[in-house]
Amino acid sequence: MAFEWEGRLGRLERELATAPPARRQEVVRLLAAYPADEVAEALLRALADEDPGVRSAAAEAAGRVRLRPAAPALLEWLSDPDADVRAAAARALGSIGELTSLPSLVRTLGDAEPLVRVAAVDALGTLGSAAQGDAVVPLLSRLEDDDPRVRRRAAQALARLGDLRALVPLIGRGRDDTPEVRAVVYGALGRLGEARATPALVLALRDTDEAARLAAIGALGRIADPRARDPLAELAQSGDARVVQASVNALGQLPGAETVAVL
Repeated sequence: MAFEWEGRLGRLERELATAPPARRQEVVRLLAAYPADEVAEALLRALADEDPGVRSAAAEAAGRVRLRPAAPALLEWLSDPDADVRAAAARALGSIGELTSLPSLVRTLGDAEPLVRVAAVDALGTLGSAAQGDAVVPLLSRLEDDDPRVRRRAAQALARLGDLRALVPLIGRGRDDTPEVRAVVYGALGRLGEARATPALVLALRDTDEAARLAAIGALGRIADPRARDPLAELAQSGDARVVQASVNALGQLPGAETVAVL
């Protein structure tokens, strides 16, 4: 009698119904390697799993395969009592790219848990490029967040969106108490590429944190404003090898014969 061997995908789907929670989580992650139309039913079932870890893994997998039918369930998860589940839902919604989730993600920016706010910021940064700027103003508010991780990710998201409405708020955040935030803010100003940020970045060359100072040097190179030539030339003669190298690299991006003479 002829018979067919059970395919690997079929075995995984069967395990998803019978295996212990740890294995179910692993199975869900393996399912994310398949096309969305082949694993949609299995992932939607996993989103209703009794184990929070399995549900979180299913959310991540749904985001990876951009499973749009998962969006309604994930939107409900944004109110789940478990912060990890709420964060997983926010990340997945950003990856799926469903613009109808934007208002709910904006509300999630006010979540009590920083890890959830970080996930919402990242999701809005991903959605923002397709949302015609609707994510920019909500993200600007997170530059004032109590948690430095949220402020840092908000600056990164705003840099990705490239909207010049972020310029002045980012310049103001250059005085942040946390060096890691300042470094990201300087980098974000560089990505915006707007010469109005040059004076603030020249001041940032005096930052007491080396990583932040290096970020400011790199940002001035990206903006390529000739006003940064003399301050960078001064740093290029300092005794710090990393600062010297970064300053020379930044000078190399500035235009003009005067820059060539300095180099």
